[in-house]
Amino acid sequence: MLFGLSIQEIVVLASVVIGIVLLTGSLILLFKEKRVIDPANRDQIAIELPLLGKFKANFPAAFALIIGAGLVGYPLWKTLESPDMLFVSGKIQLHQGKTVTTMSGIVISIFPSSQSTLTLADGSYSINVPKSGKGVTYQALLHLPNSKPPLFHLDVVKFTPEGQGNVDHTFDWSGK
Repeated sequence: MLFGLSIQEIVVLASVVIGIVLLTGSLILLFKEKRVIDPANRDQIAIELPLLGKFKANFPAAFALIIGAGLVGYPLWKTLESPDMLFVSGKIQLHQGKTVTTMSGIVISIFPSSQSTLTLADGSYSINVPKSGKGVTYQALLHLPNSKPPLFHLDVVKFTPEGQGNVDHTFDWSGK
């Protein structure tokens, strides 16, 4: 993470900045109305872009305008398309007789998003899940793998007013 931004956020930010530079530069050149003709065949300049096809123009700045608009528009469109996320965390412990321990590898699944994660060695976990509609109750299914009998626990995710979710649980486990 650089400046507190994820790699995805850095790529989006770089794309938007480069796009704005291309848009600004191409608009300046278009307002200057500088025409360019290919000296070899006295024809318009053509450019072919994958998936978009072939373009011809007397103004090369028009190509920079199209590319700049794509570099600005596409990341912003994808950012607006992605759902809001909720953060859920907690700690899962094992109660063995009079001892409380932790274990890595306990499976936590959050529904209705169907996102899953595993606990760390200290029993903690954290996961981001897509935000569903208003009034949706999120549930956590906890599974202690390789236990006999299999241990499962279903719980409701409790959210703070800030949108932070939490599920803590202690399995009563004999250690088998």
